[in-house]
Amino acid sequence: MHRWEIISSMKKEILIQNSNISATVSTMGAELKSLKQVKSNTEYLWSSDPRFWARSAPILFPIVGKMRQNQYTHNGLSYSMPQHGFARDSEFNIVNQDKSSATLELESSDKTFPSYPFKFYLIINFTLEDDSLKVAYTVKNIDDKTIYFSIGSHPAFNVTKGSKVIFENIEDGPYYLDDGFVDFTAKQQQTKEIEINSNTFKNDALIFKNLKSREVRLMDSNDITQISMKFNQTPYLGIWSPVNAPFVCIEPWHGIADTKDHSGELKDKLGINALEAGKEFKTFYVISIP
Repeated sequence: MHRWEIISSMKKEILIQNSNISATVSTMGAELKSLKQVKSNTEYLWSSDPRFWARSAPILFPIVGKMRQNQYTHNGLSYSMPQHGFARDSEFNIVNQDKSSATLELESSDKTFPSYPFKFYLIINFTLEDDSLKVAYTVKNIDDKTIYFSIGSHPAFNVTKGSKVIFENIEDGPYYLDDGFVDFTAKQQQTKEIEINSNTFKNDALIFKNLKSREVRLMDSNDITQISMKFNQTPYLGIWSPVNAPFVCIEPWHGIADTKDHSGELKDKLGINALEAGKEFKTFYVISIP
């Protein structure tokens, strides 16, 4: 039995708040739906308007990106898996909640086994402190064998004309997707700043690997910081928006889309994480509002 008592298993939205900021989280996908500054009532998160994109901050699990033919193999069997996995379209249980924090959990079940033959807990904790929101992920292997997974974040932030993303350090990249599959073979430039305009995402997401930065800032046209985003040892970072959309996604990933020549074997997938029986994997990101 899990050590936490489940408070709720029915779809709802959770509001957490302190004196500076508030956040709303949906139990559907444990998706962050709102992040506001209390004093000004300024909304920093995309509204999920389906005219551009009907999501706001989905969790990507147990894969990040696209698999070849939306399939993979494991132990000689073939499984189907949608882009970015199933967690974002799964109902999470609330296992803990107070005024400024909430914890939600997804457990493997008969619903997940047909596409993902592993037993796991996926635990998401949202905690407000001062002007920051920390989102912490824990993957627990409750199986009797090694499990293989990727996990990523996909929060979308409101932007205005002339906004830009600034890296803490100069990074190699960006790399691009080819029909949804990653290509790390092309020689790339170095990047410190990305201006968001109608051409920025004409070839889909911008991808960076082997990151040196542990923080990026989203700035407006007057060089005023809108939000900063910190993350731990994230091997990949995606930056994406539909063309001419009024938001940008800043996406720390522990995993990556398939390459076009991937064999399909899950354990050999680029960027896959192997977690032994009984072990835990932890990662996090922090959004701060100046």
